[in-house]
Amino acid sequence: MNEQNIKIVSERNFGFAIYFDPFDCSIQVFEKRGLNPSGQIWEQLVEKYCLEYDININDVEFDSESDEFVAYSKNKKELQKITQTLSDLIENEILLDDFLDQLSNDDLSSFQTPEVFISNLEMNLDAFAYTNHNLTINDPIEIEFQLGFQKHEDALKTCSITNKKGFKSYLGQDYENHPIIATKKIIPTIQNIQTEITFFLELAKKFNGKFESYIANFQQLSQLDKLDHWKRIE
Repeated sequence: MNEQNIKIVSERNFGFAIYFDPFDCSIQVFEKRGLNPSGQIWEQLVEKYCLEYDININDVEFDSESDEFVAYSKNKKELQKITQTLSDLIENEILLDDFLDQLSNDDLSSFQTPEVFISNLEMNLDAFAYTNHNLTINDPIEIEFQLGFQKHEDALKTCSITNKKGFKSYLGQDYENHPIIATKKIIPTIQNIQTEITFFLELAKKFNGKFESYIANFQQLSQLDKLDHWKRIE
């Protein structure tokens, strides 16, 4: 992939946007580290790159998910800096590897407390009012939980358990860390979020895996069914 494949599009209410498939390039650089090239990791890479090279992106807002890198801005020139940054990292795997080295384990695997998650969710529900069908913090929100496992069979066992708990479960294809994403609608209270975090931490421990992250899908529509590298496990 090169810069011309990373498009800036017009976006109602936000001016302009970049939507980038994080699984569409440089897979081997992430796989050798046992990482999923999620949208959130690419977001952290872009922010670290821009900080390193003193590139001003103050007018850019990020809203990346597991399966998509997303950036918005009313300033098209600042999004052009993002496309150039992505291209620089994609086209130079040594540079990409170096910036992955600079990300700490906490950067790569930490997840928000329920309190911070809900606070951010409230702000984003307001910001994305035109796409979220007027959802409020009191409504069920689609939330995606991501884990990685050492063995394929353990990932499958986990999908079986999450399915029984009412989640839709997806298994990443051909990744060394055997990632899964489990998603379902949840009313985002602190108690509900903490219950699910505890559930996934226990699953990860039971099957020698790692609970990596959880995010809200503000548009209430998972893109996973459209991606060849993710398979729905039923």
